Amino acid sequence: MDTLPAYVINLDSAAERWREASSQLDRLGLEHQRFPAADGAALSQVDLDQHVDWEATRRWKFNITRPEIGCYLSHLDLAHRVAQSELEGAFVFEDDFVASDDLPAVLRVLSRVEFGRPLIVRLDSPPGQLAFPVYRRPLADGLRLFVPFRIPPRTTAYYLNRAAARRLAANCRVFHMPIDCQYRHHWQTEVDVLMVSPSPVRAADGGDRDSSIDPSSIEGGRKHRRRWLTRIRHFRRISYREVSGMVHLPGRVARAVG
Repeated sequence: MDTLPAYVINLDSAAERWREASSQLDRLGLEHQRFPAADGAALSQVDLDQHVDWEATRRWKFNITRPEIGCYLSHLDLAHRVAQSELEGAFVFEDDFVASDDLPAVLRVLSRVEFGRPLIVRLDSPPGQLAFPVYRRPLADGLRLFVPFRIPPRTTAYYLNRAAARRLAANCRVFHMPIDCQYRHHWQTEVDVLMVSPSPVRAADGGDRDSSIDPSSIEGGRKHRRRWLTRIRHFRRISYREVSGMVHLPGRVARAVG
């Protein structure tokens, strides 16, 4: 096996997204599996209460929605699978990605690297986040790992090692924020997040010529809700994340160097 397993998270009702994602990976010669996504709209109130800390959502005003809850549970269920496997890790894709021809080579390199700590490596790295990295090191074939100053949102595609999957399965069973925000709070998950460059994956957007799928509506809905937040609440949330990120930045760099 040249690469670790690749999973595509996909709702049963989103057959077109699965066909598009699968055709891209087939074209690149990458073996992959469909991972059925949890449908947040179909969850009972008992299921929601079991996983969501509603008091925390009211305190921090994340206002998490059913689609975000379903997305979170899908990633968490997949982390449980990786944690219980005998493999060193896996590659996780949401079904709205656009892959470049470099993707197979990147997956082969990451499949061979032995990381000594719980780690997520983002495969979709916005250029602005790589302009001023706080640390970077080469991997192979022109590929580099970055410690970003700020971890950007979205969980379009990433490498997840087994140690990280075990931490996520243990630390993220109850939540109050979307999964991409949770991964940014690495001091809570105890999982470091790095980025890879050149980026072999990007999220599809509405005008993407390389993809026939529509972009995810989750991010758009979140931005719409943010317009209704007061400036004080918005500053409180942003300042908490930025201050916490700064406090933990030296540790992130030290672990990357080590």
